[in-house]
Amino acid sequence: MQNVFASATEGSAVVLSDTVDQPEHKSIYANTTGDIMVVFYDGGPTPVKFTVAAGSTLNIKARYIMVTGTTATDLSLMNW
Repeated sequence: MQNVFASATEGSAVVLSDTVDQPEHKSIYANTTGDIMVVFYDGGPTPVKFTVAAGSTLNIKARYIMVTGTTATDLSLMNW
């Protein structure tokens, strides 16, 4: 896994959706512990679950951050 050493210059709150694309981002910040279900741009329609601790950053670009199966709350998208 590659480490990312950059400061976020833009951010926005996540609006969970099983069908609407997320805006451009490079990572997802989770303020609370829980699961985050995502569908990747090139990964087909199969959701992938990430279990995260509070304060975690996922360095991924997700097409959808799904309502179905996401239990972590207070999620933010970050870009640089």
